[in-house]
Amino acid sequence: MEHTFELHVLDYVSFFGYFVALSFIGYIAGKNKSEDAADYFLAGRSLPWYVVGSSYIAANISTEHFIGLIGAAVIYGISVATGEWSTVIAFSFLIWLYIPYLLTSKVYTAPEFLEKRFNKPMRTLFAGVTLAINVFAFLGPVIYGGALVLEELFSIPIIWSIVIIAILSGFWAIWGGLKSIALMDVLTILVMVGGGLTVTFLGFYYLGDGQGLIAGVKKMIDVNAGNAEFAQNFIAESVPHIMQGSEPGDEYGRLSVLQPLNHYSNPWSHWVLSFFYIGLWYTVINQHMIQKVLAAKDLYHARMGMVFASGLKLLLPFIVVVPGLIFFAMNPLIETPKTGYGEAEAAVLAELGIEYQLEEDNFLLDPTDATIVVDYPNGAQIVADAYRARNGELSSEEAEAAMAALSKARFGYSSDKANKTYILMIQDLVPPFMIGVLLAALFGAIQSTVCSVLNSTSTVFTIDFYKMFLKPNATQADEVVVGRVAGAIILALSIGMAILLATATKVNLFVFIQILYIFFAPPFSATFLMGSLWRRVSGFDALISTIVALAFASALKVMEFYFPENLPDLLKPFANQGVAVWVICMITLAISTVLTAPPPAKNVSDDLTFNWKKMDFGGGLGDKWYKSVTLWWAVALGGMFFFVILFSIVL
Repeated sequence: MEHTFELHVLDYVSFFGYFVALSFIGYIAGKNKSEDAADYFLAGRSLPWYVVGSSYIAANISTEHFIGLIGAAVIYGISVATGEWSTVIAFSFLIWLYIPYLLTSKVYTAPEFLEKRFNKPMRTLFAGVTLAINVFAFLGPVIYGGALVLEELFSIPIIWSIVIIAILSGFWAIWGGLKSIALMDVLTILVMVGGGLTVTFLGFYYLGDGQGLIAGVKKMIDVNAGNAEFAQNFIAESVPHIMQGSEPGDEYGRLSVLQPLNHYSNPWSHWVLSFFYIGLWYTVINQHMIQKVLAAKDLYHARMGMVFASGLKLLLPFIVVVPGLIFFAMNPLIETPKTGYGEAEAAVLAELGIEYQLEEDNFLLDPTDATIVVDYPNGAQIVADAYRARNGELSSEEAEAAMAALSKARFGYSSDKANKTYILMIQDLVPPFMIGVLLAALFGAIQSTVCSVLNSTSTVFTIDFYKMFLKPNATQADEVVVGRVAGAIILALSIGMAILLATATKVNLFVFIQILYIFFAPPFSATFLMGSLWRRVSGFDALISTIVALAFASALKVMEFYFPENLPDLLKPFANQGVAVWVICMITLAISTVLTAPPPAKNVSDDLTFNWKKMDFGGGLGDKWYKSVTLWWAVALGGMFFFVILFSIVL
């Protein structure tokens, strides 16, 4: 495939037309009420269900998905969709268990709620962690992912691309507040879903090679099942890097969402248990997500908004996962200019007799030795050692290590290049005008996430640090000003994080973000769950168990990076590390709760802990059958189980 990129005049029309419409919506929504704190941070608690659901998902979907998740699907297969489909379970807990008393509490932030349930130190700890993770796991990676697209499409240097993406994306969050963001997100979701499905259908037609859509679907399934020679080779070479502690003959099913426990990114435990150690944090107490629910106009609109979000989550893998399976079936060429290497690389190529022919034989899933020499860190030494191993110049032990290093480099190269999957598919498959629409969808996703995270982060700083410690009597106008200044500072820090990612060792963007989630989320998921269900859990119990769990998570990371030989194979997959951290936190919490005094009555009222009588299961469900929260929630849950069965048993 020849990768060229030229924008047609119609692409400029559609691309800039989208941003003009988006800016108009943001301006109209934010011009009148942005000086009122309730309007600026929570849109005046006035959002209808379709805005709640659209904004929730728009904030969730970004370059992590269009760049990272599609790229991860190229490498790992359909299993990376588990994070999307299993979210329906987490949403179910949010809809039926947590929304009633989150709305009753009338808080601005999740840390504020934790103070009411536990104590001020727990609020401060969670607020600090929220600020850190929003910069390092959300804003930095999202801005970096968008910058990769600008660099690839328009040859803008990566640093300038980062600055451009950050400033353009962050403006409306700082100026207009949540209402501007939420209403812009409705347009973003429409463009994102329509444009994303277009790429998927065009990919199927391409694979069908003139025989239609169904033929393309069949080819995608056939190749990902390992029935093509290059697919067999890639799967065989990838097994040691995907299946931790694998044995000869092991394999992973690219068409199954249920993977063995030693699968690096998505073991079955991640599907079954992810709600408890990450989903609860992400969906219920993650500020930039739950802020949309807190802004709903009432209980019905909050619940129906999350049901709508559940439906969108079922659809998302066909936009941000299936294209990766299609791209895998294409086994496309990745072209790099022949001038891309220096004297040292040229000397190695000449010494080893390797001809640099990237234009002819550099397939993404089958990189040549020359590719590794030129494009991979320390590639020249890795290939030289492997060359000597093949020629019998090394001992058996040295040869085994050299070939393993080459295999790791080839896998790393493919993982890095897979981050460019979506943009390469746009280049090769999409006609004029639609290219502009799809670029608008991609940049809309970036803009939406940056806006939401930036607004929520400034909210946490303003409410949980500035107002609590610096100026308790701050006026609403003061809070808005501080929120805007904090937003600008946070954006600058995020630019720094994005630049750090751009200069660091190559890694799949989706995997990087998931690793950070697994580190931070389990302790807070455990304490929040137990604090909701067990009234005897005190603030001290929550604080001590969270600190112990974070220390344990840190110890796991130290072992993983510095003493990997001492880390059991079962704990090498980062999802399994999340389970272990969650279990440690739960055990510590239970022991502390039994041994210490119960909390004050004000911390365990019916508005702060689970109570069947206060859950209002019959309220806020809709007055007509077609408006029923229960009906559409059941449809979404059934759809989730259908896809699990389809991609684990049927295919």
